Amino acid sequence: MSIDIIVSREGETVMHKKEKTGFPLLSSYRGKMLIAAMFPVLLLMIASLAYMSVTVRNILQQNFEKDLGLYLSQVDDNFSKQLSTLYNLNMLLVSDEQLTADLKADPLTPGTYEAAAQKIRLEEQLENSAIVTTYSLATVDSGSLLERFYLFRDQDTCFKAMFRNRGAYENDFDHFFLERYKEHIFEGENSQMGLTDGILWYAFDFTDPDTDRVLGTLLYHINAEVLREIPDSIMEYDGAIWQISTDDGELLLSNQDSALIPAASGDGTISEQTVSDTRYLASHYHISQFGLTLSLLVPQAQTQLAAARSTTVYVLILLALAVLVLAICAAIVYKVTTPFNDLVQSIGRIEQGDLQAKLPQYKDMEFQELSHVFNSMTTKIDHLVNDVYQKQLLVTEAELKSLQAQMNPHFMFNVLNTISIQAQMDGNENISQMVCTLSQLMQASISKNGTEKVTLSQELEYAKFYVALQNARFDGKIEYQVNCAVPSLLDCYIPKLTLQPLIENAVVHGLEPKYGEGHLAVNIYADASSIYIDVLDDGVGFTPDQVDLELSEDAPAQPGHKRIGLVNSHKIIRHFYGLGYGINVISSPGNGCRVSLHIPIDRPVKGEKNPCTESPL
Repeated sequence: MSIDIIVSREGETVMHKKEKTGFPLLSSYRGKMLIAAMFPVLLLMIASLAYMSVTVRNILQQNFEKDLGLYLSQVDDNFSKQLSTLYNLNMLLVSDEQLTADLKADPLTPGTYEAAAQKIRLEEQLENSAIVTTYSLATVDSGSLLERFYLFRDQDTCFKAMFRNRGAYENDFDHFFLERYKEHIFEGENSQMGLTDGILWYAFDFTDPDTDRVLGTLLYHINAEVLREIPDSIMEYDGAIWQISTDDGELLLSNQDSALIPAASGDGTISEQTVSDTRYLASHYHISQFGLTLSLLVPQAQTQLAAARSTTVYVLILLALAVLVLAICAAIVYKVTTPFNDLVQSIGRIEQGDLQAKLPQYKDMEFQELSHVFNSMTTKIDHLVNDVYQKQLLVTEAELKSLQAQMNPHFMFNVLNTISIQAQMDGNENISQMVCTLSQLMQASISKNGTEKVTLSQELEYAKFYVALQNARFDGKIEYQVNCAVPSLLDCYIPKLTLQPLIENAVVHGLEPKYGEGHLAVNIYADASSIYIDVLDDGVGFTPDQVDLELSEDAPAQPGHKRIGLVNSHKIIRHFYGLGYGINVISSPGNGCRVSLHIPIDRPVKGEKNPCTESPL
């Protein structure tokens, strides 16, 4: 064996020299396995990362363009809803029979009461109709879509509705819209909407539904800021452009000073369009009722930038997963090669003189065989090295302790027998009988050959010894009686010395403090699966809180007698049979006590060794 150790030391020295002269990771078997396992995984992950990056980038860009298309369509819809309120207002006014009748009738003489009343009534009607139609689409920041609007019957008769307080320049607005009316009627201007001197206006001819005769002209002063808010939402994309233009090619509103961008189509579809050498994703939405086109353009580079940002996040996640996978691979390799490390450490322990070194058990067949052979070898070495004489001394010491344990009870019983014989020789039969009874009770309390159970009849015999001793003490004032409904129950097993503590409790705590004679009864009965043993006395009794059957073994000692015998019997029964069995105590001061012991029927099985058999000491 010494040669093996020397060889292992030389081998270890050579190994250390190799570690010093080479790369540490490549000089060990575990390092080589780690590289061999991680290298193909790393290559595969790099290839997957490159492929997934390109694929995900394309998918993200396509999804982004699709989302952008939905967003632009929503902007188109919102813009159309705002302008639709004007169209709905037109239809509401045209369908008003009273308003149509007033316009069909001959004009009233200006300056008369009837003309003034008609003007007030019609203007209130116009204002109420406009409020009902446009209020739901008013914004907090910019207010209602309409500032004011006019119904011109002719250039001398005009009805007006306002949605702002009358200002200092209100007459200027009246003059402005009168000029627009003249241009529309007398100069043949056909534009439905226009932007003049910074004021956005819209003209609509009020016609008779029956004759198509023009009864008047509606001129609207439109709040341009409300219309601007809708396309301005796309300005979150850098370089985005929006324009509102007429069918005549007039640019009404735009977010920047630039030339009119031609619309390829007016159906709102997304298409690529180049403006000033910049590629855009464009949407042109035509609203035929007003002769307007809303153009929305977002630089295509913005979609690519958004896709690139999302791809960067995805790549970072993949890199983190790659690092995690590599770490898991490294952990697996080190876990798989752990037996080699265990073997090296165990050999080192043997070299230091620890012949108890052992390898653990392994799940792999090859390593388990190595562990078995190594452990067998160290066991044999340890057996040969240990001194046989030292083992023999330990065996001799154990045998001596065993003999002493058997001799101590024999000595005690011999002394008691000597006292009993001496009492008989002196003519004191009572003392002789008490000593004999005490000797029998002590023999019962000593476990022989590991006996843990006795028959119920034997347990009653031990209880009888105890009562006899107590009766000798109290001059026979205790009347003891055993009642068994079924005699065969006396052959059932019961944990040894579990009944005697119940008898002791009745005598010490019930009958001893009582004046005069006392009665003690043991009633034995059973049901289909259990035996019940009731110990009853007519002693002084006690309150239930004076006994705690769940007292812990580690609980600190309390002053006075706490009926530990009942607690121990309760725990012994539960130890043998489980929590469904044990002791129940019923007592009250002055009414005696009833202690009920509940155990399962435990009969001897045919052919089974009787656990109650005891060999003599």
